[in-house]
Amino acid sequence: MMQGEVIKAFEHTMPNIHTTHILDGAGHWLQQERPEEISKLLTEWLAAIDG
Repeated sequence: MMQGEVIKAFEHTMPNIHTTHILDGAGHWLQQERPEEISKLLTEWLAAIDG
């Protein structure tokens, strides 16, 4: 399955997912490769679910 197809299937395979983000050029160690971006995304997500 191609990346786009996998993401489109998320609503069925992960019904409680809130959002997705693709960081072009990043590998498997996102928190070390792109710490500022990851911190920003996580902080925004936590603020949204805290309500």
